[in-house]
Amino acid sequence: MRRIFYGTCLPLVAAAVAIGFSTSRVSAVEAQSFSPLPADHSISEPLFSFASLSGSSNDLPLIDVGLHQKKPVWDFTVGAAILTRGTQSGSTLLRETTINPNPPFFSLSSVLSGSDLGSNWAGGLDISGTRELSPSRRIDAVNVRYFDVQGLQSTAAVDVTGLVVGPAWPSAPPFLFNGDGTAAWRQNTSLFSFEANGVVHGSAKVDWLAGFRWIGMNETLGGVVPLLGNTPNQNPSFVYGGGNSLYGGQLGANIEVLESGQALQVYCAPKAGLYLNQAVGDYQSVANNFTTASNGFRNQLAFAGDVSINARYRLTKAFSVQVGYQLLWLNGIAVAADQAEVMGPDTETGRAFDSSGSAFFHGALVGGNFVW
Repeated sequence: MRRIFYGTCLPLVAAAVAIGFSTSRVSAVEAQSFSPLPADHSISEPLFSFASLSGSSNDLPLIDVGLHQKKPVWDFTVGAAILTRGTQSGSTLLRETTINPNPPFFSLSSVLSGSDLGSNWAGGLDISGTRELSPSRRIDAVNVRYFDVQGLQSTAAVDVTGLVVGPAWPSAPPFLFNGDGTAAWRQNTSLFSFEANGVVHGSAKVDWLAGFRWIGMNETLGGVVPLLGNTPNQNPSFVYGGGNSLYGGQLGANIEVLESGQALQVYCAPKAGLYLNQAVGDYQSVANNFTTASNGFRNQLAFAGDVSINARYRLTKAFSVQVGYQLLWLNGIAVAADQAEVMGPDTETGRAFDSSGSAFFHGALVGGNFVW
């Protein structure tokens, strides 16, 4: 009987001791894994850009998990981008012919150019999210952002009464229209951007990023020239278009430039990248019930630079309000206004179009941020 007791119970006692020892080791590991975070490690994100996942832990809420605490791993921002279009290049939209008594018997000059177009302000959705990864990963976080601005309009007008005016393409006839009234031009522009970045914590103040970005910019520019003796529906009209789809990579950083107390943080986020641009341009005009058209396409290298300054003010443990200012510059793109000097009927200009233009957008960013 005693032999049976020892043979049966001793293994059970040994197993119980082993389980108790293992449990104490696991408890010790958990205690270490949920120990208070270092004072110089936390998560933060600039307004509508990528997330900075380092800073002061005093600036972010800690989420209770039983008797322990851990830092947030999700950082989500939703709001709006409110942008305007900067001054455009001086490409001629409408030109005047001046008659001279001596050779050369006429000269050409610009009466309206792209730099005369003044843009309004327009807004669109701006949304971003950041996921903190485990320390074993090669990157510390993944961030995505999407924003669009539609409804941007640029307008210009010029009085052409008494002028001999016409389109600006090189082979256009120099003597074309006798103007009588105001020539009005309007441009509509849409801007889209999506990016996905990997983020690495360089220090408590700086995060580095590298990622993929797509930028789309499409616009049309149309104008009507009033002529002497014509009714409004007889006046010639011109429409130029530019479309761009940029795919490529970017590098950047997120730099904490100001920290005030536990509520306010200010960041600067510069980014730049090279892109393959699928650029298109088109032209169409209607004059005396006769329509002419042309279009062009080109794949080429483009550049985009983006700088934003963002401020976040915390209202609760999980919610903050954010405001910021963003500058976006695109180079190596097809701009609608630039087509007026090169695009005309295929019989006169062939398939020529201009894809060497640039565009500059800037404006405000507003929204709310949630962490959990």
